[in-house]
Amino acid sequence: MKKNGLSDQKLILFYANGSEKAFATLLNRHKQSVFTYIYSLTCDKDVANDIFQETFIKAIREIKSGRYEEQNRFLFWVLRIARNQVLDKKREEYRRDCCLKRQEVDKFKLVSQIISKEISAEEKLIIGSNALIIKALIRSLDEDQREVLIMRHYSGMSFLEIAEVTNVSISTALGRMRHALAKLRKLIQKYNLDLA
Repeated sequence: MKKNGLSDQKLILFYANGSEKAFATLLNRHKQSVFTYIYSLTCDKDVANDIFQETFIKAIREIKSGRYEEQNRFLFWVLRIARNQVLDKKREEYRRDCCLKRQEVDKFKLVSQIISKEISAEEKLIIGSNALIIKALIRSLDEDQREVLIMRHYSGMSFLEIAEVTNVSISTALGRMRHALAKLRKLIQKYNLDLA
């Protein structure tokens, strides 16, 4: 039994029979757990909010169509839907990134051309200090390396958390970070950058 005396299964049954209030109770009961899970996979609040909504829309459709068959496992079922939504989003981003990769390489070439030339202090201000350069360097990393670097340095995640989110061992996460930093050092030396 849950708060208010109704199990998830009974609430689903009531919702399937037309009680919107039953679904509202289910949503309130599990929304924090589901959102936290999605956010831990995406590390982006806006993306997590979008996927959270998509997850519950899909859950609603499944219940209303009569395809929900999980007995007493509603939360795990919704978390599975959420995980699949996150994976779909990552696949979509990967496809988009593949299409944009050529453009990103061109941007990186532009930055490297700017860096290799003698430029005045005024021109450096126009370029936008080191932020553009650092962004270009990070984008040049392999996707796995970039993901670990961003999770660690920009999201403040531990290597254990990174390993769990990316579904790899801690040693693999550490290795990806080591390779990312080594590649960044080589690029900094190659272009003789002073990013202090």
